[in-house]
Amino acid sequence: MAMDQVNALCEQLVKAVTVMMDPSSTQRYRLEALKFCEEFKEKCPICVPCGLRLAEKTQMAIVRHFGLQILEHVVKFRWNSMSRLEKVYLKNSVMELIENGTLNILEEENHIKDVLSRIVVEMIKREWPQHWPDMLIELDTLSKQGETQTELVMFILLRLAEDVVTFHTLPFQRRRDIQQTLTQNMERIFSFLLNTLQENVNKYRQVAQANCRVGVAALNTLAGYIDWVSMSHITAENCKLLEMLCLLLNEQELQLGAAECLLIAVSRKGKLEDRKPLMVLFGDVAMHYILSAAQTADGGGLVEKHYVFLKRLCQVLCALGNQLCALLGVDSNVETPANFGKYLESFLAFTTHPSQFLRSSTQMTWGALFRHEILSRDPLLLAIIPKYLRASMTNLVKMGFPSKTDSPSCEYSRFDFDSDEDFNAFFNSSRAQQGEVMRLACRLDPKTSSAFVNLNNIPDYRLRPMLRVFVKPLVLFCPPEHYEALVSPILGPLFTYLHMRLSQKWQVINQRSLLCGEDETTDENPESQEMLEEQLVRMLTREVMDLITVCCVSKKGADHSTAPPTDGDDEEMMATEVTPSAMAELTDLGKCLMKHEDVCTALLITAFNSLAWKDTLSCQRTTTQLCWPLLKQVLSGTLLADAVTWLFTSVLKGLQTHGQHDGCMASLVHLAFQIYEALRPRYLEIRAVMEQIPEIQKDSLDQFDCKLLNPSLQKVADKRRKDQFKRLIAGCIGKPLGEQFRKEVHIKNLPSLFKKTKPILETEVLDNEEGGLATIFEP
Repeated sequence: MAMDQVNALCEQLVKAVTVMMDPSSTQRYRLEALKFCEEFKEKCPICVPCGLRLAEKTQMAIVRHFGLQILEHVVKFRWNSMSRLEKVYLKNSVMELIENGTLNILEEENHIKDVLSRIVVEMIKREWPQHWPDMLIELDTLSKQGETQTELVMFILLRLAEDVVTFHTLPFQRRRDIQQTLTQNMERIFSFLLNTLQENVNKYRQVAQANCRVGVAALNTLAGYIDWVSMSHITAENCKLLEMLCLLLNEQELQLGAAECLLIAVSRKGKLEDRKPLMVLFGDVAMHYILSAAQTADGGGLVEKHYVFLKRLCQVLCALGNQLCALLGVDSNVETPANFGKYLESFLAFTTHPSQFLRSSTQMTWGALFRHEILSRDPLLLAIIPKYLRASMTNLVKMGFPSKTDSPSCEYSRFDFDSDEDFNAFFNSSRAQQGEVMRLACRLDPKTSSAFVNLNNIPDYRLRPMLRVFVKPLVLFCPPEHYEALVSPILGPLFTYLHMRLSQKWQVINQRSLLCGEDETTDENPESQEMLEEQLVRMLTREVMDLITVCCVSKKGADHSTAPPTDGDDEEMMATEVTPSAMAELTDLGKCLMKHEDVCTALLITAFNSLAWKDTLSCQRTTTQLCWPLLKQVLSGTLLADAVTWLFTSVLKGLQTHGQHDGCMASLVHLAFQIYEALRPRYLEIRAVMEQIPEIQKDSLDQFDCKLLNPSLQKVADKRRKDQFKRLIAGCIGKPLGEQFRKEVHIKNLPSLFKKTKPILETEVLDNEEGGLATIFEP
């Protein structure tokens, strides 16, 4: 009877899953099927046999996946209520499913492997090591059954490490138990991983390794001959050798040897007539292979072998440009290649590469091109000059020391230089050389700079360098005696305009979800365009807030001579400060600016408005460095009640926007606490703002106000008062959407692996020693 019930339920579940996944199903039927499946997982007592039946490899992939989801749901939400026998049965069934219920490694679906590994990891998190001591032995045995099982064991070990060490998805005691046991068995685990890796790599290589070795040997031999044999041998049969070398640039095992041979051939000297066939490398086929090989090598991240190959390709392009300059003359019949523009673009890509060595390697060839009598007048070269000059502005900045990590160039420099001294000497020489090349470029195109007519006409990505390169140094190096005459008249209107511009842009971003349904765009990818625009607004916001901070606030140990890390790792910066620094205070320039009512208003409005803009890093910096020093400067005066209400409301809006980020939440709560503590005794209106917070407890607010307004009652520590205030405003602290409707997973603690022995009290020891102290004083 039970099997009949399982079969009947499985038939219904298969139909429901088919309806859900069928694109032709109506919304009504799909919702009904989804409701049936969810109710089955939550309420049905025979989920395990049904899930195992649906997960059999004879079923369709979507049905198998749903069956495995049922088993995962049982482990996550019913495990604590299952009997010991039921747990063992489910564990053994899942291990049997991995051993015999999966397809070949190349045929099995990735999502099936993923959910299978998740089920095992969920069981491990609840039972290992106390109740499942042989887990690693079982996985080792499982891995010997075939490639699919080995891959699944890898997935299981990876997910377990992620959940325990990386994501911390377990209670503290379970995480500690599992992590300690993993550490104790790490030698065994690593041995298993390395042996598996070596075994599979050897199987992969042995088929083509013999042919590869012969090819490498042939290339090495060619490199020894190309340098000195007659050019006729190199260019024979319509440059067949050069064509073959270009083809080999995309063979990973042979590409470096091919690039070496190509570089030697293109660098050959001799009669110009003999070198003319080398221009075949400017053809469509050869240029395609060279550029595609460069893109592939650079796209795989920094690997020493790929980086060495990139260097050789860069040298090939440099030598090719030098050959063109030598062959193209007034009396020569060689013409400018059709792919000259493509060559220049690819050559510019090496000039903008993070590697300082690659950047420097291109400079001599750029100089040769800019000096050339014919090429210097070519429209394609003239069009590339502004791009070259923009790249040069970045390249002139000394960044990339091997001992540092403040630039992508640093990692490349560690391959190229032994010490900072070597890098410094190289960079100084390279920068001097680049300065000469820039002078040549500027003579060819003296109108590369543009005149600023109106700030509205400047796009965001050009306004940022204007603020950073012009306004910021002007403020930093202006003598104090000229603050009133020079800086204040400039910064007042500038800050007012910047606030207006940013407010409009953030308003557009906030309303975009409402407007996108009304206005259809012809853009092929509007989402990408919107993301790009939003990121540019974020970067401009950070630049503006950094400029205001530099103008107004000084902190001990601060260095304003460098640009803000607006393009760096946001999460790393979020961890730098949590609460506003007590060391922050207004600079002389900041005090001067705050004396002018229009500038003071612009500064306060910009700083407090930015708290609700959807840029977490900007909010964090502004909260910790700027808001309180600015507000503290005007507290001694008389503030309008509306202004106080607006300031406090702005902080609460910031909490509503950024409350899900721990760093921002702590900073904003601290700022709100400071404002309320400073202004509540003078302004009753701020109490009215507090009363509008959802779910606020009026009794608790009354008690907090009573202690705040009566200094004699303030015996509570500052941290406790801040915690009380945080609980009061909890209703306006934003939460991530994923946490608002999350169903909690409960994992019970197992018997502790760390048992502390209870120390024996000294009084008990004394009493037990045959009377203890009492016997000493007996007569």
